[in-house]
Amino acid sequence: TDGKRNASLEFDSAAYDKNGRIVSIRSQKANISLSLEQYEEFVKTPFEFRQQIGVPMGQAMVRAWILDDVSKKAGTMEIPVTVRAAVAER
Repeated sequence: TDGKRNASLEFDSAAYDKNGRIVSIRSQKANISLSLEQYEEFVKTPFEFRQQIGVPMGQAMVRAWILDDVSKKAGTMEIPVTVRAAVAER
C-alpha cells in the first residue's frame, strides 16, 4: 500500500568435517525495503550477499541455504572443499 517492495531473506551456511560433523554455522538476515524507483535499479544487477564461515583443514563440505521469509521458498546447495595450509610468502 505504501508503494514499497519488501523482502526478508535469511542466509545460512554450515561447514562439516570429513566425518559429517558440523564444525561451524552462520545465519544472517537481510530485510530489504525499496521504493519503486530503487526496485527498478535493484533488479538490473545480480544480488550479492557475502558470508564468511570457518572451514576445517582437509576435506570438508559447506552447505548453504537461503530462505525467502515472505514466500517461504528455500534453496540449498552443498559444496565439497579441500582446505590446505597456506604457504608462507618468500
